[in-house]
Amino acid sequence: MAPIELVPSAKRLIRSLRDLGYDFAQAVADIVDNSIEAKASLVAIDIEFDGDDSWVRIADNGKGMKAEDLREAMRYGAERDYTKDDLGKFGLGLKTASMSQCHRLSVASRWNSDRADIAAYCWDLEHIEKTNRWEILPLERNGLGPTIRQPLKDKRGTVVLWQRLDRILGYAHPYGEAARKRLSQTCREIEGHLGMVFHRFLSGELEKKRFKLLLNGNEIKSRA
Repeated sequence: MAPIELVPSAKRLIRSLRDLGYDFAQAVADIVDNSIEAKASLVAIDIEFDGDDSWVRIADNGKGMKAEDLREAMRYGAERDYTKDDLGKFGLGLKTASMSQCHRLSVASRWNSDRADIAAYCWDLEHIEKTNRWEILPLERNGLGPTIRQPLKDKRGTVVLWQRLDRILGYAHPYGEAARKRLSQTCREIEGHLGMVFHRFLSGELEKKRFKLLLNGNEIKSRA
C-alpha cells in the first residue's frame, strides 16, 4: 500500500483518535464483536505482563481474511456492514478500539485451513511519528513471533495483538508491582464486562451464534 503523507493537523487527529472516551473492556468487546461477525465459535483473550513487553492478544477461530480483505479492515475509513442479529455497532472499529489502548497494533489472519498462508499487517504510532507517513506495515510470515503466529498454526482465524500498552498499564515504562496489580484488576473488570455484554451468546440464548470466550485460559460465564 502506498504511503500517505501526514500533515501536522492529521498527526494531531491520529493522536485524538486515542481519546474518544472508551476503556479497555469496551475496546476488547469491539474486537470480540468482530470475531462473532466472522463466525468464530471460540475467542481466546490472553494478557501477559512483562514490563515494556507486555501484550494483549485476542485470537479467534473465525473464517479469517485474505490479504486484501485484511488490508481493507486495517484501513482507516473502512466500513463494516451489520446485520440485524449483530450484537453490535460499538462503532469505533478494529483500529480505533485497538489504538486507544496501545501504540502498536498487529493483526494476522489465516483464511484457508488447508494452507499455511498468513496475512499480517500492523499500525505503529512510533513509526508514524518518526517517518511522518501514514502507512500500514506488512509483516512477513517468517518474521512473525510465536505470540501472534501460534494460534494460527493448525487452524484458520484471526489474531489481534496489542503491544506498548501505555493506556492499559498507565505507565510509560510499566515495571513493578503497581503495574502488575493494575493489570490484574483490569482482568477482573474485563471478565465481568464481557460476561454481561455477550451473555446472550455465552448462555446459548442465540443458539446459532453460541461460542466460548476465554480469558487467560479460563472460560468467561454469562452474566445477565
